[in-house]
Amino acid sequence: MLERLSQAQLRRTDNKVQWPQLLINEEHNQPWSEDLYRKRFRLVRAHAVAGIMGEGGKWITAPMPSLENLTDQDLRDTNQTWLANAGATDIEMAAVANHSESTIA
Repeated sequence: MLERLSQAQLRRTDNKVQWPQLLINEEHNQPWSEDLYRKRFRLVRAHAVAGIMGEGGKWITAPMPSLENLTDQDLRDTNQTWLANAGATDIEMAAVANHSESTIA
């Protein structure tokens, strides 16, 4: 993940506007709008549920029907748990989740 963040940072170096947000919609070079984010999340989830078939009939991603009701909040909660288990500080966890330090717990 750190490598992907580094690559994203390099792609953004030439941008005229430098956004403070960690996650930027690079297609539009701006932070994600709530509407577009919801639409893209639903699309990605639908592909995960159905699976992705490659050429020759082999699965690139096998169907995962258990993700049918997955929400982005589920991912956020899991992320925060993994950060805590990895020893991240409250300040680091707050930065990732866009929380204030007082609300991270």
